[in-house]
Amino acid sequence: MLRTAALVLAALMLTGLTGCTASYVYVRADGRDFAEDQALYQQFETDRMTCQGEGHSSNIPSNAAYHSTGDVGGNARDCMGKKGYTVVQSDVAELKRQDLAAKSRREGTA
Repeated sequence: MLRTAALVLAALMLTGLTGCTASYVYVRADGRDFAEDQALYQQFETDRMTCQGEGHSSNIPSNAAYHSTGDVGGNARDCMGKKGYTVVQSDVAELKRQDLAAKSRREGTA
């Protein structure tokens, strides 16, 4: 239930009110599931707010800061990427998370 809520919340933040047909969500680049770990979820929320704040300080409208196809130069994605997240289409998010987790385990970084 928490995973679904987190993915829906992340998708809404990414698509904003723009009416795009494709939705995107953040997943951790190490594949850890922040939707099922309260501490990781709180860190995600903190990171998201920090990156959103950086978007505002750059005079980027808040709905554009998380819209993956907007003309924001990837500022929000870059910020979240530096914090260990990647953007994926919501319909393949769980598969991508599992793939990233397996890769992380192989590399011994999980």
